[in-house]
Amino acid sequence: MVEASQAASANRKYKAIIASTPRRRVQRSPLRAVPWLLPVVAFYGLFLLLPFALAVRYSLTRWDGVGPATFVGLRNYEAILSGGSLSNEFFLAILHSLMFFGIVYVASLFVGIPVAYCLSQASPRLNRWLGTIYLVPLVIPPLVVGYIFLLFLEPGSGVTYDLGQNLHLGFLTYPVLGSAATALPTIALIAAWMSMGLVIIIIWAALMAIPTEILEAVRLDGANRMQELRRIVVPLVRPALITIAVLEVIGSFATFDIIYVTEGITAGPGGSADVLATLFYRVAFGGAYGSSNQVGLATAIVVLGFAFAVSIATLGVIVQRRWRVEW
Repeated sequence: MVEASQAASANRKYKAIIASTPRRRVQRSPLRAVPWLLPVVAFYGLFLLLPFALAVRYSLTRWDGVGPATFVGLRNYEAILSGGSLSNEFFLAILHSLMFFGIVYVASLFVGIPVAYCLSQASPRLNRWLGTIYLVPLVIPPLVVGYIFLLFLEPGSGVTYDLGQNLHLGFLTYPVLGSAATALPTIALIAAWMSMGLVIIIIWAALMAIPTEILEAVRLDGANRMQELRRIVVPLVRPALITIAVLEVIGSFATFDIIYVTEGITAGPGGSADVLATLFYRVAFGGAYGSSNQVGLATAIVVLGFAFAVSIATLGVIVQRRWRVEW
């Protein structure tokens, strides 16, 4: 007892000494962070800001990509927005890009949310194996994916066409890539398959961050798995869904390779799958709207499309911050 009282007395004296000792504030200068930020700022400026500034500059010129550029001011933007044939193609490409995004996003979430939920209920060992399998489509180059699906879906000679002919199944012979009504949705579903792995991993990570106490309380209240998924899980992972939406918007406005492989430079029958990237390619290198390449005009299309995509992505970030869930 005596030793315990002595130890308690010494502890109180020690705390009193610490409390009476004046604390010296450490003055941290913001300049100390400059050496650490310089590499990041230099990389960002060299590979993002500088190319964008050059793109804005060339969008104000008449340039074929090789010879000297002639400054024309805002004439390229006037040609795109004035209501002519190029203007119609530009706004149609914007609409197709938004439709492409909508199909990819809905299809990805329709499959991704249930699969990610099942993964969250599985064992960690099974999660590692399945997570690796789901990421396989993401690492396959889009050109390879496009050629593989073209072998199956090519109108008149694809694997599904031959199978439909041999089995007398008419619906398999329908040219999904050769029809104006189905070309864009078909390519969008292929793109959704490619991005499915990333969507599953993002949603699965958001599910693993949900406290188990919440799910256990819901189950104690008698909710089944479907009610738990629809009323509890989906609202709690909304920030992750907005993140996926921002990524899909950026990807949809940059889609080119898979459309070029499956539909060619014309982007499907009647331009039914024409998006901003394919329109840029035709104007810049395909000889459209002039006897020579119109790189300056095509760059103006890219700048406008970039501004439109950034606006949507910024809106998504704002919504995500408002929907942020804190435990």
